[in-house]
Amino acid sequence: MILEIQSHLSDGRRGEILRDGVHVAIIGPPNVGKSTMLNTLARREAAIVSPISGTTRDVIEVKISLGGYPLIISDTAGIVSSTTDIIEKEGINRAKNRWLKKSRTIVLLIQD
Repeated sequence: MILEIQSHLSDGRRGEILRDGVHVAIIGPPNVGKSTMLNTLARREAAIVSPISGTTRDVIEVKISLGGYPLIISDTAGIVSSTTDIIEKEGINRAKNRWLKKSRTIVLLIQD
């Protein structure tokens, strides 16, 4: 019994992570295919895809299973260095918060 408890305590909370899901944030500049990647992984049209920059403003989450393991994949607004659009700024802030504040987030960076 003691060995089982020690094993559980030393597993780095992997059991909890695998049960609750691994967070994956797709980030990058506008119009590099983040939403297309999300839709491909989700096997459905979860996010709007458009040639217009700034289409994704909110974080869009999709839950999928990869080999039996749960993943929570987040599509985020395109990261730009500066913008005067207050809605776009909020989308960028939410994108940054998604991958900065979640301690167990894998960041998938897409670039052109």
